[in-house]
Amino acid sequence: MCDDYTKVLETHNNTVLPPPTGLIRNNRSVKLPESKSASSISLGFTVRGPSAPLSAPLGSSVVLPCYADEALPVEDLEVEWRRADSETLIHLYQDGESRAEVQQQDYHDRAHFFTEEIQHGNFSLRLDKLRAQDEGNYTCRVFIQQYWRNCCSDKKRLFVSGSNHLESAYVGEDVTLNCSVDSHITPEHIEEVSWMKTDKDGDFLVLLGRVEFFTAEIPKGNFSLRLKSVRTEDKGVYMCQVFAGDLSANATVVLERLGFTVHGPSAPLSAPLGSSVVLPCSVDEALPVEDLEVEWTKTDTETLVHLFQDGESRAEVHDRAHFFTEEIQHGNFSLRLDNLRDEDEGEYRCKVYSQLEHAETVVNIKDVERLLVSGSNRPAVAYVGEDVTLNCSVDSHITPEHIEEVSWRKIDGDEDILILIYQNNETSADVGDEHFRGRVEFFTAEIPKGNFSLRLKSVRTEDKGVYMCQGFAGGASANATVQLEQLV
Repeated sequence: MCDDYTKVLETHNNTVLPPPTGLIRNNRSVKLPESKSASSISLGFTVRGPSAPLSAPLGSSVVLPCYADEALPVEDLEVEWRRADSETLIHLYQDGESRAEVQQQDYHDRAHFFTEEIQHGNFSLRLDKLRAQDEGNYTCRVFIQQYWRNCCSDKKRLFVSGSNHLESAYVGEDVTLNCSVDSHITPEHIEEVSWMKTDKDGDFLVLLGRVEFFTAEIPKGNFSLRLKSVRTEDKGVYMCQVFAGDLSANATVVLERLGFTVHGPSAPLSAPLGSSVVLPCSVDEALPVEDLEVEWTKTDTETLVHLFQDGESRAEVHDRAHFFTEEIQHGNFSLRLDNLRDEDEGEYRCKVYSQLEHAETVVNIKDVERLLVSGSNRPAVAYVGEDVTLNCSVDSHITPEHIEEVSWRKIDGDEDILILIYQNNETSADVGDEHFRGRVEFFTAEIPKGNFSLRLKSVRTEDKGVYMCQGFAGGASANATVQLEQLV
C-alpha cells in the first residue's frame, strides 16, 4: 500500500474590520484585527500569522504576515492566499514561482509575495493600493507534498479563473468572456471545457454558430469564449467549467448589455433640388415597438423633423418627412425627405430611445444640387413677321415633376408682363398678357429634357426688349434673361 501525504497548514491570520468611526479623508484606515488562531501546527512545522490587528490607510500598502518556523523545500511547496469570506484566490505560489496569471483580477498587480523570502519560509503577502472593499478575512494555506516515488505522483489542483468585472457589449458587437485554466495542467490532460449560460431555468449550452474558442490560445490554458453578434437575450451569467481527471473547477462571467448601436451612412448625402432623399438610420436587431421612440431633428436649429412615438408615426410634425412605417418593426428608422429644398442642407440627428437606453447617429445632407436656369449669351434677332426662339434651359438633374413653375415675362423698362407659364406639370397659355396670347408656346416634347425655351411667333416691332425665364423648385428660384432685337 502506498500513501500520499500532504501537510495542509491553515491559519486564519488576518481579519479586516471596518474603518474606525470619525476618521475622514486621508485618515481613513482599514484595520485587520487579531484572528482566533494566530498559528497552526501540523506534522512538524508551524505557520504563524500576526499577533495583533493590522491597520493601514486607504490607498497605502499593507503586509499580511504568514511564515513558517523553518525553511521548507521550494520544489514541493505551494502557498495559497484567499479571501476567507468568498474563497477568492488572491495569490498563488506553485511549482517554484509566483503565479500572477491565476489571481482574481481585482488583485492583479496589487498582491505580491516577497519572492526571495519564500525559500526562507516567509510567505507574507503585500497588498497595495488598499481599498475599502479589502476588508474581510484572509487565509494563508501552505501545502507540502510528500509521496512514495515508486507508486504515487504529485496531487495537482485545478484552478479556473474568469473575470472579476462585468463584461459589456452593444447589440451586434462581439464580446470576449474570459476563462483561464492554470497552465500547470496541459491541454492534453484537460478532458473537457464547457461554457454554460446559468441564469435561466437550469443550465444550457450557449447558442452554437455565434461562439468560438481562441484556438491558438488553448495551449496556454486560455479557454476564453468569443460571443459574436451579441443579442439582447444574451445578457446574463456564463460559467466556464473544466474537468481534468477527477478534478473539476469553474469560473463565472457576467455579461451586461449596455445598449444598442444606431448606424447611419458612411458619407454625406447629395441629392437634386426638388427630389426625395433617404436619410439612413437603423439598428442591428429589432427593438420592441411598444417601448420605442425615434426622433429626427435638424441639429443646427434643433427643429423636430419627424417623430415615431407610442407605436405610430406622428405625421402632424412634418408633411415632407416620412418613415418607412412597416420597416420600423425590423429596426429600420430611415427617413424619406421629399421635395428637397436649398435650406434642407445640414446635419440631421436620428435618436432612438428604447426602455431606459438610447443611442443616436447623425446624417449630413452636404450638397443639395442647386437650381440652374440658363438662357443665351447673345441677343436673339428676328425680322417682323418671323418666328423666333428665346432659349431657356433648366438643369436636367431636376425632373419636370419636381419643377414647381417656369414662367416667361417681358421685363423691359417698367414692364413686368406675364407671357406664358408652366405649372403643376402643364402649360397655362390663357393666363398670359393679351398682346402675346396665341403667339407663344413651349416646345412640349423638349420639357422632359429641361428645355423651357419659348417660341414667339409673328414677331412685331413692339416685341423688342428683355425677356426673363424664371424657374421655381424646392423653395428655390433662378432665372435667365434673353434680349430680343428686332432688325427691321
